[in-house]
Amino acid sequence: MDLLAQLKALDQLVVSGQLVKAVQDYFHPEFYYLDPGTGQLLGKISKVAYTWDFVRQIQTVNAVVLNESLVGKSVSMSEFLFDFTQQNGEPMRVHEIIKREWKEGLVLREWYFVSEGYPSMDTQPIQQNRLTLEQKKSADLPAGVEPVYHSLISLQKGGLNALQLCLDIEHPQPESLELILHSPRGAAASLPAVQKQSNLQKVYNLQDLPELQDTLILGEWKLEIRNTTGTESGVLNWWALEFGYYSTDDLTKVEGIGPKIAA
Repeated sequence: MDLLAQLKALDQLVVSGQLVKAVQDYFHPEFYYLDPGTGQLLGKISKVAYTWDFVRQIQTVNAVVLNESLVGKSVSMSEFLFDFTQQNGEPMRVHEIIKREWKEGLVLREWYFVSEGYPSMDTQPIQQNRLTLEQKKSADLPAGVEPVYHSLISLQKGGLNALQLCLDIEHPQPESLELILHSPRGAAASLPAVQKQSNLQKVYNLQDLPELQDTLILGEWKLEIRNTTGTESGVLNWWALEFGYYSTDDLTKVEGIGPKIAA
């Protein structure tokens, strides 16, 4: 199979209807740009020229976040979130996924998936690629200020672009519960106020949790529930995290573990 055929065989990554995917063959250091609808080759540029042109736009590097994992016997995937200030003073954030094939410690081939700006949650349908990790057993929420219920969900691989948290809690005063979702990189979001009724059934989207919008999704997530009433107990009937993820060649089999009760 020639290089172009290989590129066409890869799944397309589209953000806001624009082409965002560039692919580099390690032995032919050029970025290839494909039409997201047809897979037609639109153009190419040398990696050196592309990188130099990009660097000249940057005034300041504000932050770089890296998540890296081994996704196969000889395949690794790195996910970067860059936060830049451009020469014109405008902010720019870049989301990049790099897949590498290895042999005896050397890189044989690389694929780059690049987007100038974080992927939009609203414009890209993700229903066809979803993974749900759920708690199937209920857990008591005892009365008292101190008791804290932790449950962990781990995601091991995949390039993700959406997140949804689902909760089902029985408690006479659910508005008094403290609910906090912790991301793999340490960012935490206090969940918005809950309705004042005995059974809380609610779905939170990533848009509801602005503290987590710029975080990487791979890794271990933790839901923390603190019962502060002191007198009223409750039950966490069910909770789940649902992920939307990129389908990138042989990385489509995203794996997850959990949830479990943490000490």
